[in-house]
Amino acid sequence: MDWSELLLPAPSVIGQLGSLLLTASAKDLQLAKDDQLNASKSLLESMILIGGDAFYAFFDAQTGIDNIIRRRFNDVTVSEHIKIVVDMHINGQGNQTLIVRKDLNNIKEMAELHSNQMKTVVKAFKEVYPLIEKLTIASLEQQKFVAEGSAGSEEKLTQTVAQLQALGNYWNQTTNFFQSFAIMVESKWKTKLIDFIDSVENVTKIERNFTKSATNATKSAYDRMYKSAFHATIIDYRINHLAETFVAVSETFFLRMLADVRTLAGVDTDSAAFTNSQQRLDAYIRAAPQQIMRKLVEENDRFNKGCSYYCLWLPIRG
Repeated sequence: MDWSELLLPAPSVIGQLGSLLLTASAKDLQLAKDDQLNASKSLLESMILIGGDAFYAFFDAQTGIDNIIRRRFNDVTVSEHIKIVVDMHINGQGNQTLIVRKDLNNIKEMAELHSNQMKTVVKAFKEVYPLIEKLTIASLEQQKFVAEGSAGSEEKLTQTVAQLQALGNYWNQTTNFFQSFAIMVESKWKTKLIDFIDSVENVTKIERNFTKSATNATKSAYDRMYKSAFHATIIDYRINHLAETFVAVSETFFLRMLADVRTLAGVDTDSAAFTNSQQRLDAYIRAAPQQIMRKLVEENDRFNKGCSYYCLWLPIRG
């Protein structure tokens, strides 16, 4: 999966938000009121609301994904819990059920927490798009009421509709990144962790009822545990690496600029602040995608180098 392709629309989201706020600040447009759409009468007021929700969606994403990196139980990561459990069985300590069970419970709890966290992030992003869609429809409706001869207003509305449609498109593309990440956490990471837990419980059960005739079953159970530990550790490394990469990109390129964009509402169009904001936004739109791509390439190289060393402790058999 090309994660860079999924993440690169985000700067365009921020750019469109900023452009729309500047447009509304330069000439606020009154929109057709539609109670069913619950659309505001003012473009500026509507964009302030959407900008706020967009900021908090990105903020929730930053917080939620950062928790994947920082979430530990007793200062032990998921991969370290896996290693502890495997080592105990290798060293003949698998019969210490309480210790093993505690580590397995910690793994399972972290899997549930991260899965639920990502579902919350996706929900926050999905809730913003209907607001953009409603405002787009309200702007389209307003075009029907623009009086003949109001060429300036009609042109401004046409521009606004195009910007809103672009914003909605970029927003959906950005949402796809978080949906894909959430699916990876749920269907791959969590699934691999649960499979590892099941394999350990199977080994424990066989060891408890061990007989000489069960030697082949024991070997098969151990092989499954080693392999599931390997796969769970690899996907855990991948998830953590993606989380670290997103947080680094988000802190530098998303949250700071979004916070800056929110200050554009109502800026005096004749002021130096308005001109500076416009120039800063234009520079961001031009430079951010290339800078993000460079960062993603660097992180991908780091992932490929690190991955080859990450699971060397696992005695994979079979």
